[in-house]
Amino acid sequence: MYLLLGEKKKRKDQTAKVQTTKLKGKERKGKERKGKEKSDHRRQKLRTNIPNLELQPDITKRGWEKKEKKEKRRKKRKERKKRKERKKRKGEKEKREKRRKERKKRKREKEKRGKGEKEKRRNKREKREEKEEREKEKKTIPGN
Repeated sequence: MYLLLGEKKKRKDQTAKVQTTKLKGKERKGKERKGKEKSDHRRQKLRTNIPNLELQPDITKRGWEKKEKKEKRRKKRKERKKRKERKKRKGEKEKREKRRKERKKRKREKEKRGKGEKEKRRNKREKREEKEEREKEKKTIPGN
């Protein structure tokens, strides 16, 4: 919650203090920050050349610069994270492609090999059957 310069916030005990920054943690529970009055006149001196100051009246020039720096760092961090994620995804994609190609290759080889194997097995079976038939014929023919 921001207050305009010079505005005073009334407390339960009706004492007026100038609020300089957004309330956080302990301040929200009613604890008061030290040096609020001191920082107020400093802010009035530094209120030059800061964009959108009307919207954020409690930001000093230094505070604004710190905020900008923080934002830049956050953006860079985000960008690094995104880049890393993209790289990771790209690596995963390449691995998937590689695996898929390998599978296809193995499948083709297996099919080629399979055709030959089937043929061989059939030939062996036929030979075995022929041999068995010949033996049967020998047994059935008397006098051999």
